[in-house]
Amino acid sequence: MSLARSLSSSSLRYPEPLSALSFPAQSSSSSSSSSSSSSSTSALQNPKLKRIYLLSNGWGYWLTSLTNALKADGWEDVRHGGELEMDMAQKHVSMAVDMAIAEKAEVFVGNGFSSLSGNIVALRLSKGFKADSNRFL
Repeated sequence: MSLARSLSSSSLRYPEPLSALSFPAQSSSSSSSSSSSSSSTSALQNPKLKRIYLLSNGWGYWLTSLTNALKADGWEDVRHGGELEMDMAQKHVSMAVDMAIAEKAEVFVGNGFSSLSGNIVALRLSKGFKADSNRFL
């Protein structure tokens, strides 16, 4: 079986990333309980996020299915770099555009093994963002 066939949109699953990204859609009233744990305290401190910008060089159909899954999970607006209109000269700096968007985000969720994520976190910290506004999957 070819890789393309095994990665068809009907067989895509997103268990870990979606569960890691589902915390912002919760309201602070849903996390109140009689016992005060550190996880419920941090959930109350998180801003109620509504938008996601995906930094990915993934295939368009994969990004579309991920976008649809995130919207079904409760996110209001999901965008990715493939939606940006760029001419041939601008495509050469598309990664810098992604990095500029990620630098200014309220919360950045990155891959701990990615040098791009590491560079974004370094830039964010140098600009005064709190360390807990950066997350790694």
